[in-house]
Order: sequence, then C-alpha cells, then structure tokens
Amino acid sequence: MFAKQAHVEAPLNHQTNHQVEVSAQPLTYSLLTAHDLAKDGLVWSGLVCSGWKRIEGIIMIFQIMWYNGSESSVSQLYPLCALIMHLMGDRSIFYYNPSNRACNWSWCQQHNFTSQPQWVWHTRVPYFRLREQHNTEFFVLACLSEELYMAELGGLLESLSSLRNVRVLVELASCKRVPDENSLALDMLKYLCMRKLLNVALYFQHGSNPLLLYSYEVFPQFTLIQHRLGNDEDLFRNQLKHLKGYQLRVIHDYSEPYTILYTDASGNKQLTGFMWHFIETFAEHFGARLIPMHPTWPARRILSEPYILELTRNGSADIGLVSLSFKNILMRPQQYSYPVYYSNWCIMMPLELPLRRSVLFGHILEAKALALLVMSFLCFCLYRGIGLDRVPLWIRDCWRCWRLAPKLLALFLLSFCLAQLYHLLIRRPQQSHINSFDDFLDSDLHIYFQRTEFDILQDDFRAKYAPAFRLTDNLEEFSQMRNSLNTSWAYSITRIKYVIFKELQRHFQRPLFRYSDICLSGYFPDSLALADDSIYREVLQLYALRVHQSGLFHHWLQFSLYDMVKAGKMKLKDYSTPLPMNPLNLKDFKWAWRFCGAGMVLALFVFCLELLQFYVNVCLNHL
Repeated sequence: MFAKQAHVEAPLNHQTNHQVEVSAQPLTYSLLTAHDLAKDGLVWSGLVCSGWKRIEGIIMIFQIMWYNGSESSVSQLYPLCALIMHLMGDRSIFYYNPSNRACNWSWCQQHNFTSQPQWVWHTRVPYFRLREQHNTEFFVLACLSEELYMAELGGLLESLSSLRNVRVLVELASCKRVPDENSLALDMLKYLCMRKLLNVALYFQHGSNPLLLYSYEVFPQFTLIQHRLGNDEDLFRNQLKHLKGYQLRVIHDYSEPYTILYTDASGNKQLTGFMWHFIETFAEHFGARLIPMHPTWPARRILSEPYILELTRNGSADIGLVSLSFKNILMRPQQYSYPVYYSNWCIMMPLELPLRRSVLFGHILEAKALALLVMSFLCFCLYRGIGLDRVPLWIRDCWRCWRLAPKLLALFLLSFCLAQLYHLLIRRPQQSHINSFDDFLDSDLHIYFQRTEFDILQDDFRAKYAPAFRLTDNLEEFSQMRNSLNTSWAYSITRIKYVIFKELQRHFQRPLFRYSDICLSGYFPDSLALADDSIYREVLQLYALRVHQSGLFHHWLQFSLYDMVKAGKMKLKDYSTPLPMNPLNLKDFKWAWRFCGAGMVLALFVFCLELLQFYVNVCLNHL
C-alpha cells in the first residue's frame, strides 16, 4: 500500500497559511510541518531531495498513526488524504463542519492543506456570500453528523446555491459503525441528486476496510455507484459531458423569430427559429433529447416572461426561450443564463424619398463651385482692365501665361457641373433625414407602436413625445403591418429582428427601410431563463461562446428569414415600387431655364444701358 501511494505528491507547506477561520475558535496546529523544518535552516543535498517525497510520505504515515492513536486507520487515512490532495489540486477549500465533529481527514485539513485558502464554517447557518466570492472551482470538505445530517445538508445546500457543479466530499461521522450503510447512503445521495448537486462523494467514518465511497450518476436517471478506495477511476466525473438521452424540457413563447411555431404538411406542430436551432444543437451536442413545451396561452400574446420564469423556477421546465426584459435581468440575474447575444431597441425608419429631378440643378452650383466661378470672373476682369504697357517686363512675361487661366477655369467649371449633374441623376440624394424624436414632432411621419410597450417607457418621455406615436392594442395587426413593410409608418424593432428585414430587402429592387440610431433603449443582454440552481448554467455559457466564435449564431440569425418563409409567416415578395426611369423633359430644366432667362434679362439690361449712354453722348455732342 505504501509503495502504491508513493507517487502521490503531498504539497510541501512552504507557503504561509491562508486558512480563513469563520468559527469562534481557530484551529490549532500540534505537529511539525515541512515549513517549520525549513525555518530551522535544514538544508538538503541533491541526493536527499530526490527521496524527499518518499520520506515525507513515511513521516505523514507516522503522524497519522499518532493523531488517531491506532495503526489500523493508516491503511484508510493515508490513501484518503492522498486522494483528496490529488482531486483538490490548487483549489481553495470550503470546510463545512457544523457540529464540529472529529472526522478522519481533519488532520489533513489542519496540516497538509495549509497552502490553499480555506473557509471554515462551524454552523448550520448558510454562508450566502460564498457564491459572491467564488465560482465552482473550489473543493468542499463536509463533515456531517449521523444524527443531524438532514439539517446540516440543508445548510450546505443553501451555501452552495447557484454552485451546483462544485466538488463535494462528505464524511458521515458517528460513534460506531452504521448498521445499514447502503440504505443511508442511498437516501442521502438521492436527496442531493434531487437538489441538483452533481459532484458528490460520500463515505462513513467507521466504514469497511478498504474504504468504500458512494457517489451517483444523474443521467439518464439516478444510479448509485460504489467505489473502493485505491481504484484509478475518476471519482468526480463530468456528468454533463453526455446526458445519455435525458429529456431536456424547453419551453418557448410566441416571439418570432426567436422561436417560430408552425404546422407541417402532416398536421404536426413544429418549431424553428434561430434560438430553437441554438438549443437544438446544444441538446444534440450533449446527448440529450429535446422535449418542447408549448405555452398554454393563445398565440400572439405577449408578456409571457413571468410565466416562463415561474415554470423554470419550480422545475417544470429546464430552459426557457423567451424574449427578455432588461429590467428583469437586472432584478433577478440568478434566473438567467450567460448572455447569448446583445441587442438594442430602436426605430426602423422608411427610407426618405429621393429629390425631384427639377430640384437637382440647385445642388450643382454649391458654395465651392460658385466661389470658383466668381474667382474666374475676377481674373478675367483683371486681365481686361490692366494694360501690359504699365507693368514691368518680367511681370509682362508671366501675364501672358495667365491669359489662358480664365478659359481653363471656365472649361473646368463646365466639366465639373456636367459630372455633378450626371452623378445626381444616377444617384439622386434623399430628402432630409429624421435624426431624433424631436424631428418626428415636426414631420408627418409617425411611429406605429404597441400600447403595452409604450406603457413601460419612462413617464417624462411619454409626456413629451406622445404625439409622435400611434398606438395599437392588436399585436397581430402590428406584426402584419411591419412584416409587409408598410412605408406609411415607422416601427419599433430590435436589432436582432431587423436582421430578417435586412435579409428580405436584398430581394428587392431597392430597400424600403433602414435601422436608425433613434433608440428606445441601448444595448442589453438577452439570455435564457433558468432555475436559480440550474446545472446547465456553466455548460450553456461555454456553448454560447463557442457558437459565436464559430459563426453559427450569425448563420442561424440570417437564416431566420427562410425559417419564417418555411413556416408561412413571411413571403419572399418584392414590396418595393421601382422608381420610374423616364427621360429628361423640359420641366426638369425649369430652374436652368429660369437662370438662363435671368441672365438674358441682365444682359439685355446692360446692353440697354450701354446704348443709352452712347445716344446720350451723341445728343450732347450735337447741342
């Protein structure tokens, strides 16, 4: 036995003690540890260091014999301590001993686990701060009394709330050997399995030799397992690695496209949608059988989240697929999984109509073009007004080159205006955008909105911007108007749902709507509904991260449009009206004709002034 366990490395106590004693009196140390020997300046040579592990194991054996006062317990306690050290690794320890009983491995807890931080709890009152300070990567050593084990288990389970995947080793302390160990172990482990504690091993203080440990398998049903201490099999197996056909109960609501309920050609109810693909692949990956639970309320009814939360809380459903409220996530975060995705809630705006062709000519000569035109005109006037005989010779040579500047500028201005006109005709600019809720108040466009959603907005917002909304109580009518892309209204929509309409508009000749920056709420997490002590919380978190990393979630989200078409909820139909491609006519040039007419009138006026000046001078000369 000694040679068999020689490969187990007991941790050298070369660090300071991190034990946190929560009880009234701290534990006392009565044995000399390796750390104490190191303090005395004991120096080991290389030869002695190579055999230190074997020497340390022999020292620990004699210490255990001295601690228990019996040589017969060595064969059980030494492999037990070695097993605990092997399973624990670098994890912290939560030592739960509410009755302050003397368990077999108490010596190990006092002397060999001093390099790990420890939380020692000597009361049945639950330690509620444990889940705030730790995740499941710590180890629980529980010493329970045979007479009070049910009450003590209740305190342990309350302390491990939302930490159901933690590893727990339970020793049932008693004054003498329990007559019916198998029956008592079965009752205790069934109770722990019912309370969804996965990784539990149990043994009796005065049990058989070699020591017998009890554990259980959860999936597909409760199965009691007995381990003989010293076997190489893993005591705490990953039970969520394969659910072995366990029926995973999933309830959904009628929020499309998260989950889409339809009837196939055979008359059977079927589910699809990107969140259903998510949970369906999850069940397939972990070997579970998915059991959909259909809501009992009528279709198209909203505000089903409290009902689904109640079903997951009382254990009627394992997972709830529901469009969540951000306020509920903040109030009850323990009832939700790790965020599957993030979304926001904004306004889907109809695209502004393009400008009329007759107005395009007003966009050709902008401020820069007009400045260039004025500059070229001034250069021409300067060229005509200054005589070359009045300037030095070197300036006269440069001036001859400047003669071409007005003509080149006129050619450039003409080419620029022509290119600008072609660009505006091919891609006409749109009318002024609505960029805020204040712009809605000044425009003829209104937001088609559900009354139940309007009531959850802030009071000051509703009082100020109520004229911008047109409310309805009919959810089906609202969905029909939005799904048909009626451009008479603007609609509220989440970014996730807008992906469907963005994909649908790729089949149009021209898009009809855009996702604006006018939002009713910023980015918020969207999660799955779970029970407080759900065992699927961690695996769902890792699975969600992997799905996003692989791009599967984005693929399912884009494919939601075709799920809706398959379910008969939407049609691949072009709702857009193509813009007419008519040739230019005289009406389109009305602004050009107006400018041309104004120029002709101005030129005629100047010509008349010149004639008037000439004939006035002639008349004055004949007087």
